[in-house]
Amino acid sequence: MPAVLQHVSSPPYLYLAVAALLLLAGLVLLVAVRRARRCIPAFESRDGAIEVAPKTLRTVMRNAVSSVEGVERVHCRHFRHRDGIGVRVAIHLRASHPLREVENRIKQRIRSSVSEQFGMAPIDPVHIKVTRIVGDPMAAIPTHSLPREEDPFREDHERLPESEDDAPEPFADDNERRPS
Repeated sequence: MPAVLQHVSSPPYLYLAVAALLLLAGLVLLVAVRRARRCIPAFESRDGAIEVAPKTLRTVMRNAVSSVEGVERVHCRHFRHRDGIGVRVAIHLRASHPLREVENRIKQRIRSSVSEQFGMAPIDPVHIKVTRIVGDPMAAIPTHSLPREEDPFREDHERLPESEDDAPEPFADDNERRPS
């Protein structure tokens, strides 16, 4: 280590640097916890303000998303921005449901349930993250394992030899061409 930094690594300075880093980390954590527990104003009137607890808002959003067909599990978080509130939704998607349809239903249900329940301004944006696909997607099934229909006109198709009783009757044209 260079001689210039030698004194910084001595115990008194080292302890002071570690204490400063711990204090800074504690302050960041404190601000994050306070911000997460701060109530969300639904609307204000002349007589006062109506606020919604963050946990209550997340519960309403979680219930709205859980009611969408194709969603297995849900985790919701909200965030504030200057125009209002946005939402981040993490879901486990059932493989049998297309993401585009589920996405549209999730956004519609979140916006309508929060608007109906609390009278809040529309939630925008709604970010959806698929964290897991649940079940077997049809695209993952190899085509050779799917049952296929037998084509009786295919050349390489194995058929039982026909008996003379089951032989097809000749066409009318065949009778005319053949000399008897």
